Amino acid sequence: MAQNIKFNADPAYLDQQYNNRLRVPHFMTHVHQWQADSAQVRQSAPCHLDIAYGNAPSEKLDIFHPQGKNAPVVVFIHGGYWRSLDKADHSFVAPAFTGEGACVVVPNYALCPSVTMEQLV
Repeated sequence: MAQNIKFNADPAYLDQQYNNRLRVPHFMTHVHQWQADSAQVRQSAPCHLDIAYGNAPSEKLDIFHPQGKNAPVVVFIHGGYWRSLDKADHSFVAPAFTGEGACVVVPNYALCPSVTMEQLV
């Protein structure tokens, strides 16, 4: 039987629920590890970095290539609650997929509040 679930749209509540910096212990330790691992991947993996897909400075993407041709493509859209982080912080995800034969694309995008959520989408 379906239950009625009330959605709490209170902005303070939503900020609390989506703020990983507050919810994840030692959040920045994780981010620093992602950054170090990502730098290593960009130096050692076959990739093309900062390929423009639009006119805005933030509209760039990184492509990580697998061996072989006709690879499926995984697009990894980084988190950050639409307000923080960068594609360069997430290059570390690529080897798990390129090692299985997939091409990985990690796009950057403008962050709020410099753009609205409508513009971001």
